[in-house]
Amino acid sequence: MSRHIRTDIESDQIKGAIMGFMIGDALGCPVSAIKKKEIKRRFGLINQYVINKHHPFFYYLKKGQYGSNSRLMLTTLSVYDKYQEINFSYIMKRYLFIAKKSQNDYLYSRWLGKTILRSVLTNQPSDKPSSSCIFPSIPIAALTRDKEKMLKHVLRLARMTHSSQSSLAGAYFIASIIHELIYRPTKNKFTLITREIRNIAKIFRNRSLGNNMQLVLTLRIPNIATARFKLGTGSRVDQLIPLVTYIYLNYRPDFNQALILGANSLRNDSRDDRLKLSKLTYIEQMLECNGGATDSIAGLVAALIGAEIGYSQIDQRWLTCLEDREKVVQQIDRILAVSHMVKDKITNEG
Repeated sequence: MSRHIRTDIESDQIKGAIMGFMIGDALGCPVSAIKKKEIKRRFGLINQYVINKHHPFFYYLKKGQYGSNSRLMLTTLSVYDKYQEINFSYIMKRYLFIAKKSQNDYLYSRWLGKTILRSVLTNQPSDKPSSSCIFPSIPIAALTRDKEKMLKHVLRLARMTHSSQSSLAGAYFIASIIHELIYRPTKNKFTLITREIRNIAKIFRNRSLGNNMQLVLTLRIPNIATARFKLGTGSRVDQLIPLVTYIYLNYRPDFNQALILGANSLRNDSRDDRLKLSKLTYIEQMLECNGGATDSIAGLVAALIGAEIGYSQIDQRWLTCLEDREKVVQQIDRILAVSHMVKDKITNEG
């Protein structure tokens, strides 16, 4: 088995993708699924970490603390730190531990989505177009040099919890872009995105996702407000991935601007949404609403740009109080120092 010595640039970009996602998650969590008017009244523009004591699920988070999206991603990273290779049985054990503990202590999971929670507890992959299978794939995309093997690992992990073609396509697409940015950098990012959109169209069947991605590529969306309106700001993959792609293409490589735009892609209920939610309680509305996936949007945008520019180029103001920053950086350093690569071997052994 050959070994590939990583360049300093690649190592910096690996950290950029992983830490970028954590930053976006921490910035977007306190305002996730909250109505736009409510956030504007309380905070104005979200351009720094905030504490939202009124959030029913994140009221206890301090500035710079992340949510369940990063917890899922860090589960995968911990596998590489422990085994220096991907170990699916260990990941599933960790998912099950998190899910079971969350039943009695929902604060522990930091609002683990009901789709993945149900999937893990029943051992039945969900057919809903949820995005929660995307986040654990980020370390795999960043750490596995061989793209074919990387995508095989990503899809196997995603299929453990999701069966939706939309969800699988989302994991495949984000992983492909992160991998290309780190290992096959190209100046023309539009060409890169176009190629990967065509790839997922060949492999996965999802008309809604395909239509929204094509809308992004037509360059007929004049501004971010229109993008949020036309594409949506929800956690459904057919909304999330097109909006993330739009922000990345139009605002890269400006990490700060793109991150802030992602975190301010707030819930803004349509007329149909308001009618659907009108008979629900405040908390039920947040669980059933279609918009405001600010943690996911900001996280994925920051992961993409972080993979492009590298950890060293991220503004220190995002890193100073980011939860577990030093611990995660040390984890990544250990992984890179021990093997200089992620082994291609797949194991189900402890």
